[in-house]
Amino acid sequence: MTVGSGGDVTFTAGQLRLELKTAPAEGDATTSRLTCAPAEGARTRLATVPVEETGRDGSSPPSSESGEPKADGDGSGDGGSIDTGAQPLASVRKCPEEPPKGKLDSKRLPKPPAGAEIEEGDGSAYCAVPVGFSTIRKQNASAIVNDPRGRNRVGMMNLAFDKRVVKADGYTERDMLGIMSLADTRSTFLSFGFQPTSAMVSFEADPATIVFTTRAGKTSTSVGYWQHLRVYDVTVNGARLDVGSKCRTSKKIDTRLTAGSDYNPVDGGVMTGSIDIPKFSGCGSGGEDLDPLINATIAGPGNKLKIRQGGVCGPGQVCEIPKLPAL
Repeated sequence: MTVGSGGDVTFTAGQLRLELKTAPAEGDATTSRLTCAPAEGARTRLATVPVEETGRDGSSPPSSESGEPKADGDGSGDGGSIDTGAQPLASVRKCPEEPPKGKLDSKRLPKPPAGAEIEEGDGSAYCAVPVGFSTIRKQNASAIVNDPRGRNRVGMMNLAFDKRVVKADGYTERDMLGIMSLADTRSTFLSFGFQPTSAMVSFEADPATIVFTTRAGKTSTSVGYWQHLRVYDVTVNGARLDVGSKCRTSKKIDTRLTAGSDYNPVDGGVMTGSIDIPKFSGCGSGGEDLDPLINATIAGPGNKLKIRQGGVCGPGQVCEIPKLPAL
């Protein structure tokens, strides 16, 4: 569908026609048809989408601001970020005085170079706020992770800096442990392209292993952890769909983010990755099994992640809340 001019585009439900063709092993094929329409006086509006005014050549109208492209701060220069304003409305608690307890995931640590010196300890206490997007590939939509635009308190990552340090000729590796307590977020999209659906998403993450390496002057970072996704408070076309309190992925999701030289753990930056969302289980109540519906809507491979970490803060301090990265 192509919209000819700017303004609000409203999608409404109309007549629905279904045609079912069956081909038995023997005999002729049969066709069954079903036609239905909204009842008189029923609410038929599905969604309203704002469309920007464009010129005759399809370009956007000139802005009163400079025509120069603006980077969104992650070094990509792709712009288009969701602006949270000069002062995001959300708040964040103070950084704890002590570093988090736990162990680094040895399977996520690189093999040290031959002859490397390795120092291990409890690490130093720091914190940072991560925000960003997780795509839902099946819906061609994205859910905001740790939304910084609301009036509620956002979650943060409690860090044990330099829990393990590896040094060799031309090589330095700083390993950190991160405990994430991300805020639940509401995701809204059109299921199957036409059905307005909204759900709260909870990120139930295990401790993260963060590896920051410098090799021959070039830096790289990986963040790895396991997590469950849980959904609740689901509505479909405004009507509540009771999925219960245990509707979550049937197994943990292997989550890995990476970044290049434009990121460092102290100042932060943008990290990217991709996750495969496994099937959900435990969805439904009163004996109704809603697992197939949730799986058809959410589960599947190739869901991209884009997370921006703000700069770190020390014990007793309040970390900055970064803006969302560009999609």
